[in-house]
Amino acid sequence: MTQYAEVKDQDARIISTGARAGRIKATTGYAFKSMFEHAKELASGIAQERKESSWLRLPKSEMDRFNFYDHLLLHILKHKPHWGKEIFEALFATQKASKVFQFLDEKSSVKWELSMFARLPVLKFLWALAASFIAFVVAKPSRWAPLLFTVFASIAVVFLPTYVTYGLQAILVFLLFLYGIPHGALDGYSHANKDRLPKFILRYCFIMLLVILFWAASPVIGLVAFLVYSAWHFGETDLREWGFPSIGLSFLWGTMLLAMILLPHLGEVNTVLEVMGITRVDWPAEFVNMAIRMTLTLGLFMGLWFRSIPWIVAMVTLSLTATLPLATAFGIYFVLQHSLSGWSHLKLSHKWTNLEMWMKALPFTVGAVVLFLLVFRFDKNSMLAWSSYFLVFLSAISLPHIYFMSKLYKDRF
Repeated sequence: MTQYAEVKDQDARIISTGARAGRIKATTGYAFKSMFEHAKELASGIAQERKESSWLRLPKSEMDRFNFYDHLLLHILKHKPHWGKEIFEALFATQKASKVFQFLDEKSSVKWELSMFARLPVLKFLWALAASFIAFVVAKPSRWAPLLFTVFASIAVVFLPTYVTYGLQAILVFLLFLYGIPHGALDGYSHANKDRLPKFILRYCFIMLLVILFWAASPVIGLVAFLVYSAWHFGETDLREWGFPSIGLSFLWGTMLLAMILLPHLGEVNTVLEVMGITRVDWPAEFVNMAIRMTLTLGLFMGLWFRSIPWIVAMVTLSLTATLPLATAFGIYFVLQHSLSGWSHLKLSHKWTNLEMWMKALPFTVGAVVLFLLVFRFDKNSMLAWSSYFLVFLSAISLPHIYFMSKLYKDRF
């Protein structure tokens, strides 16, 4: 009895069916009709020559209210199995068998389901809801930690505006060096064995040097290129995490999330641009506000269209970060969502432990810390200047990392 029966084939030519496609109802083993319906869907799709790789036809999430009911019951039966007797006795004592079978067939109405739950031990299901939410937050921190941190930061800034901002940014910088920088450094172990690692590092550093030279030759070209490949990488990582791998959709989502981070902080963005010698972005406030609203609306619509709770949560989080400083808003996304997702993907694909990952990345992390301290000492009186240096540094280490992570996703996910 599990909701994690689905096995996704790495070869796109293989389509799972039956139990491997998760078509057995988790709580009951009810399967034949759902397997038949799935077979009809596959046949219809083949007949119409639809390809799942087209982002416009991506399958919607299977997480509906019946999956939610199954999840609550399974959580109870796993952690409080002695509650099962009372629940099932109450169910069959208050409902007709025909109605129960209709419910198992997922053909019941919301009105009937509400009346059914009202006659069951409600407190037990509320306990399962709270306990499973906590367990999910712990199991998938990249989906909920950004929202929880943003809510905490927004409340803290209201009561302690003078001290909180630097404290929040210090926490994010610490987490950046804890797993943000290390998750990028682990490329060396993902794509090169020990004999080839020095050569790999030299090639990595050479690509970084080219990026820095681009910035030196033309800050505008360096910035635009950084935004383009960052949008692609952020979108690819998020959609892999949410179960919607698609080239077009990845770039669209990445562009939208960068817009949600940068546009509400356009004043701070312009300040950094001036320090870097780049022309200000003087867009009318009405245009900026309209662009923010359109991006937010489109993002929420796409989350609802794909029935993706993580997508909707991400949009809510991005909208709330508009009230926070730019560095904090970007740090929340980059550290708590993007880096955590990338860390978990590397951990899953290589079957590493957290300790193994930290130890493998330690030399790179130490190097990043040393560089961080040197740059800060070089211009410690100007945080704006330091921010511009950090932006160039981040763009330099990002490009090779993006290439190798995309290769990892293609080969192993």
